[in-house]
Amino acid sequence: MPPAIDSPLTCSVRWVTQCFVGWLILGLTLLAMATNALAQSDAEESELAYHVDSPLVTTWRKPDIEIGGWVWIGKDDPIARVEVESGDWSYPMDFGLDRGDVAAYLGVAEANKTGFHARVTLPASVRPNSQLVIAAYRSSGEKIVLKKIRYRPVRLSQQWRPWLAKHPEWLEDPFWFVVGTSGISQRGDQGFSDVYRPYKSDTFRLGLRVPILYMRATRGAAEDWRFDPSLGPIPIHTGFFLVDDWLDAVIKMSVDQQVPILFTLNGGVWGDANGSVPEFDLTDHLELDPMNCQWDQDDNVFPDDLIAGLPGSLMSPELSRTLTLNAYNETVRFYKKRNLQLAGTRLVTFAEEHPHLFAGVNLDPDVYMSPFVRGSWHDFNPDTLRQFRDWLSGGGLYASGALLEDYPSPALTLSEINEISEQNFSRWEEVEPPRDMPRQFLPGPSEPWMFLWERFRRHLVDLHYDDLSRWLVETGLDPAKIFSSQGFMAPRKPSMPFSERLDSDMKNFDSAGMTIEGAIPTPGHLGVIVYGKSALNDIATESGRSLFSIFYEADPDWGIVEHNTADFRDPPGLLPSYEDGYRSLLQLFNHHARLLSPMAWNGSNGDYADDPGFHAHAAYLNTPLENAVTDFLSEYAYLPRNALYWPFGNEGHPSVDGWQGDEAGSILWAEGGVLRWRHPASELSLVSPDALAMDVTQHTTLVIGLDSQAVTGIAVDFQSAADSPSQWRSLVPIRALDALDQTEAGVAIPLPWPGEGDPSRIRIRLQTDTVGESRIRHIAILPTR
Repeated sequence: MPPAIDSPLTCSVRWVTQCFVGWLILGLTLLAMATNALAQSDAEESELAYHVDSPLVTTWRKPDIEIGGWVWIGKDDPIARVEVESGDWSYPMDFGLDRGDVAAYLGVAEANKTGFHARVTLPASVRPNSQLVIAAYRSSGEKIVLKKIRYRPVRLSQQWRPWLAKHPEWLEDPFWFVVGTSGISQRGDQGFSDVYRPYKSDTFRLGLRVPILYMRATRGAAEDWRFDPSLGPIPIHTGFFLVDDWLDAVIKMSVDQQVPILFTLNGGVWGDANGSVPEFDLTDHLELDPMNCQWDQDDNVFPDDLIAGLPGSLMSPELSRTLTLNAYNETVRFYKKRNLQLAGTRLVTFAEEHPHLFAGVNLDPDVYMSPFVRGSWHDFNPDTLRQFRDWLSGGGLYASGALLEDYPSPALTLSEINEISEQNFSRWEEVEPPRDMPRQFLPGPSEPWMFLWERFRRHLVDLHYDDLSRWLVETGLDPAKIFSSQGFMAPRKPSMPFSERLDSDMKNFDSAGMTIEGAIPTPGHLGVIVYGKSALNDIATESGRSLFSIFYEADPDWGIVEHNTADFRDPPGLLPSYEDGYRSLLQLFNHHARLLSPMAWNGSNGDYADDPGFHAHAAYLNTPLENAVTDFLSEYAYLPRNALYWPFGNEGHPSVDGWQGDEAGSILWAEGGVLRWRHPASELSLVSPDALAMDVTQHTTLVIGLDSQAVTGIAVDFQSAADSPSQWRSLVPIRALDALDQTEAGVAIPLPWPGEGDPSRIRIRLQTDTVGESRIRHIAILPTR
């Protein structure tokens, strides 16, 4: 067998939705290329050459490992032995094995005895999260590191399986973990199943999210740009394919490999961003007519490629020209509806035949009144202004029996318009919104005419997501499986927090019509795009509540359709920490997100964070975020999506998870995945984080993983948001510990919520009779009704 250096497999994969060029890292990929290039270069300069044939990956998850490869360093001070090491442990491999292929490749007869090989069962002393080092030693004792491998074994928790057996209804509403990727139509699942199959549990569905560009994947001008689910690869002038994925191929891969899919049905601004191809791309074709586009305040319709070098793009996306959202443009609405419904009809069949593989769809990422060209704001298309007048008056499209009769309008008279605008319009056809883009948008309703225009722009975004969702529902698609895809980035000073409601006050920046309320499709569910601090649930908000609380309260079945703890506005090589990933996952689960889609399986690889072209916000493989995800999937296995759960970190990351003790003389800290409590003989209080996402009709059981000889009784109190910080209401009076149900997961305490009250946080009171130390492995609040 020839050395891998002779036949590297190269893959350059685009993530079309965000216009990245990624690396496919599973199998023999750029990792092998980089290693081989290094080996060859060194062989030429210093006679050192090597290659690790197995394992190719840089993270190992099993207790048994097979290692093989070759190493050559010349006759002077040759290689004497090869070992695999971790800390104080080492294992000598068989070395000096025949590798005639290597000798032929290097042109050195003496290099035929350069092979090494071992099959090893790793001992218990090799701890999770440690590093395996494959090292060669010269006769002089000099050590040469050939490869480093992270050891992260899969240890799926089983403690909630008995609870699942008692509550089979948990199976009906799983948590969907679907990593974003593209290019699977020709390359399969890119190794995802091999890596993540061991993390499957009955309440978690693990799969991929794939973009389907329903306005680009068409049969072209000859067939009126009809969506083609079986398009196949079509090269274009950019050097890439027209689309990376076509619907039928994605469905076939899903069925063949049993990989669940969330389909990003993208016909929005990102759908045509990767090169203009009007002979195929319907959006590009429609944008040739300015009446189909958004206009700025000076009636400009910009070339699509006007701007360049946006953050996170290796190829500049074309975002300067955007389709109008107004309801008078029947051309745009007809084509979007037709092509979206062609895709939806195919997905209805797939969902009916394979419901366990259909995670759902998310629609047109980032629906905006175009904010991409600096100094311009939108949309002043004549038909948009016509709809604005209808909305103001309650006539036209908003009249009884008309298309938009169900949408509220101000229903103002022309006289009232003149008073508000401080203009003197003599007839409705003259009414126009303020065109001068403010140097600094003024917060609040202090400019009522500007405020009305802003409310209308928000309404257009809301209307578009409603239209997309309704059109899919008309095909028979379940609205519970439909999500929007709106981006909610953390505001940076001096910008104010973004608007939560359609009628929120003005902000001091161009909001592009974006609101949380307007991103909830009717019918359908809120799908959010969060990066950086937004993904950590750690941003300033308009109402002062946490971002995820706002999402949950707006739509209890919300989902995260695009996610990374890195921020694309930060330096591209800046990888967030494991703590960031842990915190994000804790927060999104405890706010009951239905799905999570990290970016990106085929994006940048964390092993190459220092290399040119690396983008942290598109990096998932071999990053601290991926490590946090695999620990999350292991620890939360078999829990229902609607549970609240605090695991208090893990062996490598201690966390109190927001809980606090309030007893004088006691010490509370996290260590090794447990909450430890050194306390006197007294009644101890443990207070939960605030603003819990609890539903008293569902969350009726508290489970405490308690290890203590000192605790004799437990009580539970609660607070509502309206209560003062010192006001607690009794929920469960002190009950003897031995009178409570003892399960594998811990002590189970029924929660008899009263008819009134909206619990915001709880307090657990532990009665102890001796000085000592208690340990709490976890706390869970389960939906058991």
